[in-house]
Amino acid sequence: MSPFDIIKFRNLPDKVQTAMLSSESAQTNMAIRKKYNLSDEQFSKMLDLMVSVLFKELKLDNFISLLKDNLDIEEEKAKKIGLEILEKKFWPLREYISDVESVIKSLGGEIPKGEAVIS
Repeated sequence: MSPFDIIKFRNLPDKVQTAMLSSESAQTNMAIRKKYNLSDEQFSKMLDLMVSVLFKELKLDNFISLLKDNLDIEEEKAKKIGLEILEKKFWPLREYISDVESVIKSLGGEIPKGEAVIS
């Protein structure tokens, strides 16, 4: 993270910071990487996109196309990866990240059970 990113990170709500830094979050990221056989470069770009969503620099309605373009993958694979990120990473933060539910539904996903981290 650049010094500017560290400042932006510190400005996130505490619960978002905690969620981002949790071992569960790291394990989920690594499971996605392994499941979709992402290279180091692809994995790094995926994480950058996720952070950009959390910093509210990207809107979720562009997330799938940005995954496709930045990771240089087929659209179907981008949808699968994106849906997994939405369901496992962004759903618990849905009170902080706008439109999580509608994007999950638009991709044909099921709304996960569980409470929001931010309420």
